[in-house]
Amino acid sequence: MRLASAGQTQIEVQLDEKNLGKLRIGQPALASADAYPNERFAAAVAYINPGIDATRGAVELRLDIAAPPAYLRQDMTVSVDIATAQRSAVLVIPTGAIHDINGSAPWVLVVRERHAVRQAITLGLLGDENAEVRSGLADGEQVLPVSAATVLAGAHVRAQPQP
Repeated sequence: MRLASAGQTQIEVQLDEKNLGKLRIGQPALASADAYPNERFAAAVAYINPGIDATRGAVELRLDIAAPPAYLRQDMTVSVDIATAQRSAVLVIPTGAIHDINGSAPWVLVVRERHAVRQAITLGLLGDENAEVRSGLADGEQVLPVSAATVLAGAHVRAQPQP
């Protein structure tokens, strides 16, 4: 026999401790059960464990689900996106175009007058796939991916925009 507690439906999440400074009680989140990846439901951070699991470098979170979907079951695997910040009307580029993204002086190779130019940038919010650029680039400028490692600053380039 397996017993499940009645009451508020919650999701338990183990999150890398490096993200601890971005979290607060009440933050909104979107979750989806891996069995139903196209169905998303709202959740909110309800509890942040004061301790860290030292073996995994993780902190436990619990998220309340105000309106749990009928298909949600105990012990299902879920994916959760927690909104830690939000801005509108910002310049965003793929993180795969940023050199030294975690360092003190991030930079990109930008195409200017058919040449690759090393350009220092100031970053804002960082996501898994995109990053906010606060300064150093103008809207519409083309940046080269880090994977284009054979292209050096000053090289003549002919960029083809990607969708």
